[in-house]
Amino acid sequence: MKYTCGIVGGGRQGAGNPQPYTTDLARKPWTHKEAYEAHPECSLEWIHDSDKAKVVHSPFRPHARIVSICTEAKFHLESLYEVFEYTRPLAIFMEKPLASSVDECMEIISKCNDENVILAVNHQRAWEMPGVVHYGGDVLETGSHAAEIANRLGMELVHSLNGIKHLSIHLFDQGPMVSLLAITDIIRCIETPSKSPRCSGEDGLRAVERALSA
Repeated sequence: MKYTCGIVGGGRQGAGNPQPYTTDLARKPWTHKEAYEAHPECSLEWIHDSDKAKVVHSPFRPHARIVSICTEAKFHLESLYEVFEYTRPLAIFMEKPLASSVDECMEIISKCNDENVILAVNHQRAWEMPGVVHYGGDVLETGSHAAEIANRLGMELVHSLNGIKHLSIHLFDQGPMVSLLAITDIIRCIETPSKSPRCSGEDGLRAVERALSA
């Protein structure tokens, strides 16, 4: 089954400069447009933007089952209401941050709940390993310590044989802008109503709250 998809906001994150990609789910596209075009279960139907030159096909038609909102954060709430005015998606994939204020984040979450629509936020590290914890020495002694760190940070765990005596944390310099794994997660949430996205609206709200309080 192909899920029809649409994008609101044709800028850098939505449909910016194209990059090479494959249909390999491990590949990391740079825009929402690339992600939908690369994903085997998706069909990108339209892109809506205030710049008419960026519009692809008729905005909001056909009805999209998954809609990405990639406008500026200060316009996310407005864009969400526009989406619900013209189409009835099953899921909203909101570019990060969820909104520019805590109040707007809460309204976005409330509106999606009222519409019974899944809300996911593109904090891409929720789906992609942010780095690797290498450890050497005893598998249980050092390994358990390294495993706890890897689990807490959502990192890959690797037992290294290259001379590391204890452990070393390596953060990836560049990750994906939009993960195909995120699209797959959203689809599985549509198919399994009891499932929540790995980065939900509530997760996005907590991220904004923490950022604004720092």
